[in-house]
Amino acid sequence: MNVMWKRVKGVIQISEVFSFLSNLYTKAEIKIIAVSGIIGGIIASAVGGFDKQLTALFALMILDYATGMYAAWHEHTIFSKRGYQGIMKKLSILISVAFGVLIDSVLKTDFCRYTVIAGFGVMEAISIIENADRGGYGNVIPTTIRIHLKKLKEGDIR
Repeated sequence: MNVMWKRVKGVIQISEVFSFLSNLYTKAEIKIIAVSGIIGGIIASAVGGFDKQLTALFALMILDYATGMYAAWHEHTIFSKRGYQGIMKKLSILISVAFGVLIDSVLKTDFCRYTVIAGFGVMEAISIIENADRGGYGNVIPTTIRIHLKKLKEGDIR
């Protein structure tokens, strides 16, 4: 009888939570919260959870996209096609991290996920520096770095 009462009490508490939420949010907002939570949970599970490394990669991705938009605005070359390509690159990074998680689950390691995050993190940082150069802040970047980044972009580094 005691176990049954705990279950009933748990149901009552859940209904009270929903009642409380319905006083704060509309039904449409609750649906958005629920769907966003489910999608966020799926993404977090796919990329191995949100830890410091992934948070840093997200920050670099957002900063790269923002500085890319600024550089395009500075050069008067804002095109939705390039912005779309930038978003697709970011999506491919997340897919690569998810693939690393799958490999790690087979190998029972964390090596592949962290390797993918570190590799793309470095590329995002390089892209941020290139965007700063394109955005008119090249004078604060040492000349040797600018030369090497140009060679890297042209595929001339061996």
